Amino acid sequence: MLFSLKVNLFFGNGITKKTFENRYIGRMQMANSSSEKTIVTIDGPCASGKSTAAKNLAKALGFIHVNSGAIYRKIGMEAAAQGIAIVPENGQTIADMAKTLNFRFELQNNQCLLVANDTPVGVEIATEEVGNLASKVSSLPEVRTVSTAVQREAAQRYSVVLEGRDAGTVVFPNAPYKFFLDASVEERTKRRLLELEKIGRTENLNFDAVREELAERDHRDSSREHAPTRQAQDAILVDTTNLSAVEVVERMINYVRSNQN
Repeated sequence: MLFSLKVNLFFGNGITKKTFENRYIGRMQMANSSSEKTIVTIDGPCASGKSTAAKNLAKALGFIHVNSGAIYRKIGMEAAAQGIAIVPENGQTIADMAKTLNFRFELQNNQCLLVANDTPVGVEIATEEVGNLASKVSSLPEVRTVSTAVQREAAQRYSVVLEGRDAGTVVFPNAPYKFFLDASVEERTKRRLLELEKIGRTENLNFDAVREELAERDHRDSSREHAPTRQAQDAILVDTTNLSAVEVVERMINYVRSNQN
């Protein structure tokens, strides 16, 4: 059915990128026209390859890519802009503020965008500083309740590939396909450095500083009381340390195909 379509992620064998995009649009329309929506979850720590894998897998399957981290980044950035301290005592205040942002995931030009008050959320949330704010705000259970509702609403409208920290453990514990991506700290640090360089953050950028930031965030995300980052018991672990982006997605597609009902 949805997963039986052959995908060439290399755009090889005469398949151009334009042709691939057109086929993706066709797959997406087919997947989302069905009354039965399918959910694939991808969890894991920062820079483990979740975003790249989720985007590529969604295109391969014709699903919508939902990035839950974008919700927390936007909430954290807005809390800081309004001068609200991100502490447990302000959990409900921040959650109430988040509700006023009227989040939704929306298809625009065949891309799924996070929209806040009718404005697409952009690259302004991609900095390391905002990432740290997101890690702090995501530890607040009141805020996670708001985020979970936004993600579940998207999955009611679309077949989704959803990436996050608790997608397969809390948001969609009964999802039929779950993955947990991880990689060595050294490899993740290299990837994060490349990500920061791409968005133009080069000042005071060095391996040790980024590695330390990742370690701190890992500890914060995995040790929080509410919805910590962990692998679901029924999630498939994919170590991406020595795998290319294409190899990661191929493994995931193979698993999904071999476990269809």
